[in-house]
Amino acid sequence: MPKRPGKDDPESKFSQQQSFVQILQEVNDFAGQRELVAESLSVHVCLELAKYSQEMKQERKMHFQEGRRAQQQLESGFKQLENSKRKFERDCREAEKAAQTAERLDQDINATKADVEKAKQQAHLRSHMAEESKNEYAAQLQRFNRDQAHFYFSQMPQIFNKLQDMDERRATHLGAGYRLLSEAELQPRPPPLSPLGGPLPSALPNGPPSPRSGLDPLAILSEISKSVKPRLASFRSLRGSRGTVVTEDFSHLPPEQQRKRLQQQLEERNRELQKEIDQREALKKMKDVYEKTPQMGDPASLEPRITETLNNIERLKLEVQNAPPDSSSNSNNGSQDNKESSEEPPSEEGQDAPIYTEFDEDFEEEPASPIGHCVAIYHFEGSSEGTISMAEGEDLSLMEEDKGDGWTRVRRKQGGEGYVPTSYLRVTLN
Repeated sequence: MPKRPGKDDPESKFSQQQSFVQILQEVNDFAGQRELVAESLSVHVCLELAKYSQEMKQERKMHFQEGRRAQQQLESGFKQLENSKRKFERDCREAEKAAQTAERLDQDINATKADVEKAKQQAHLRSHMAEESKNEYAAQLQRFNRDQAHFYFSQMPQIFNKLQDMDERRATHLGAGYRLLSEAELQPRPPPLSPLGGPLPSALPNGPPSPRSGLDPLAILSEISKSVKPRLASFRSLRGSRGTVVTEDFSHLPPEQQRKRLQQQLEERNRELQKEIDQREALKKMKDVYEKTPQMGDPASLEPRITETLNNIERLKLEVQNAPPDSSSNSNNGSQDNKESSEEPPSEEGQDAPIYTEFDEDFEEEPASPIGHCVAIYHFEGSSEGTISMAEGEDLSLMEEDKGDGWTRVRRKQGGEGYVPTSYLRVTLN
């Protein structure tokens, strides 16, 4: 007789039951592997990274505090400079006042000799105090300039280098953590079965920094500072310098509107030219001040700005000369004024004028009153720029007569102005 199979015999079980048992065993093995990986990560990776993260936070906080202290010292020096400047100004006013008092008493026939001598002594004392305040202010100014140069060229670059080195070390430790993670994943099972075999080669690039170009960061910073333009806020335009001028002929507009646009463009170029001329004169005056008083600044630092201003003047003059004849004839007076101002230094009033003309174009002009009445004979669809659509029989206000180009400027009752063909209208002047 054949032997009867037992309960544990695999052939006595259904195939789906055998498959389910095998899946449970695989899941159990996988859970055990994950426990080993989690234990390895918690011991070798997480603790090290958490410890190093705290160290990085403390070091980063220390560098920031060092930068704040350096900035506070610079601000303290600036406050001392302001105090010495105010003291110098006050002593100068008092010395001038004492000198005027002594001169008035000296010319007064009723004043006694003792009063005159006392006033002269007081004036001499005030003058001596003003001279001491002047020397103190000059010394404080030199000290602040030295501290400012040390702050920007020595202290802050060193702090930034420390922060950069700290970030490089952080990347190196992070790469080491990735490598430990890959090794922990590869240990429980063979590499072909591991789904995370890729992080091991990807962790290698997180190593020490690659060789640099060999340039000194301070040298690079000094080269950058040479190209930085000096701050001349009081002599600069309120709007700042414009970029490259893009000329346009406005050929898509009606002739009358095209002429107005070209005239506005030429007037804008003339205003820019006048501003550049005024700025050049201001820079020359500041250069003279620096040459007479070297403590106020370096005259050579203004040369790049003066050269740039001269180049802008030449460029704007060329653009004005190359303007269309219609627009240049309408702005002949403006170009003539610019030519004269380029040959002679402007007066003080001329220097202030461009500042206020900057705001002329910011205000909207008041709407002009109509000069007549017109009725649309035909329907017109204004599709191009500057034109306006109208319906047949519509009442319109005449704003500008035909200049010979076949277009008339009108205003609708609902609002909006534009050009329409003159032959489409029946015009009645006021």
